[in-house]
Amino acid sequence: MTPIEPARARSDWRDVLFERSSLSKIIIKPVIVYWGNVHITGIRLRGALPYYTWWLIERGSVVLTVNDRSQIVTPGQWVFIPFGMQREQQFSKDARLASISFLAQWGENRPLLSCPGVLTGQRSATPEICEKAELVFRCLPEEGLSYWLQPASLEGAIRFDVALQEFISQLFLYATQHGATIRRFEPGDSRLNWVLNDIENRLQAGPLPFKEWQVKTGLGRSQLDRLARYHLMMSLHAYRDQLLLDVVCKALRDRNMLIKQLVEKFGFVDSAHLCRWLRARIGQSPSQYINSI
Repeated sequence: MTPIEPARARSDWRDVLFERSSLSKIIIKPVIVYWGNVHITGIRLRGALPYYTWWLIERGSVVLTVNDRSQIVTPGQWVFIPFGMQREQQFSKDARLASISFLAQWGENRPLLSCPGVLTGQRSATPEICEKAELVFRCLPEEGLSYWLQPASLEGAIRFDVALQEFISQLFLYATQHGATIRRFEPGDSRLNWVLNDIENRLQAGPLPFKEWQVKTGLGRSQLDRLARYHLMMSLHAYRDQLLLDVVCKALRDRNMLIKQLVEKFGFVDSAHLCRWLRARIGQSPSQYINSI
């Protein structure tokens, strides 16, 4: 692979994909990381595998069939196969690829990403994904070796984990922009799940509608907050504020909404209210935050 300068790690993918309060519940594990010639050639393998797979074809080709739909992936193309899909693959005899298979899930058995089908892309059009993948492959001791779950050293394990997470972040961000969705964390209590959905669906600053929630759930404010602290390790106000902070900061980074529009959309009293609210949480006003990016 062509050497590259390490790209600056993105820090906003978590804001885009996940509620920050749920990050501790995420499990990410490598299954197989491989870069080199394909030794099993001309053989069809069939089965629904319980992990995600990303391939970048460097030489040769692969005929891939997923859910009875076939496509040929050629050099310079990559393909992302979602979790659990029934697939059949046949590599050409001269095939060479870079491959990353991994688990990414809530707890032990709930995949993070729901994707309706296979995604494909061109290496030249998605450098942010392929550069992150190269940083993962640099952690391999040599070409052609699979990196399983046992690292060679503590330093190597840390470098590998960071590189893998940054790669998955870019890949999932691309996927969500092309029809995939992130499954939100569900704590297991249906009443709390309803409240969390309500917060997310009508995200607003100001007092929370505890009286409405009590009518719907039969639980008062203190009871709901106890549930939230048990499952989320924070109050419902803190949960709402974290979601709102992520959304507001992303809008400021993208510069696609005026301050006035943010005030109106999210129920702030006025721009001064938004400035005070943001400064209390990140120590900066909206303009200071934008200038610091």
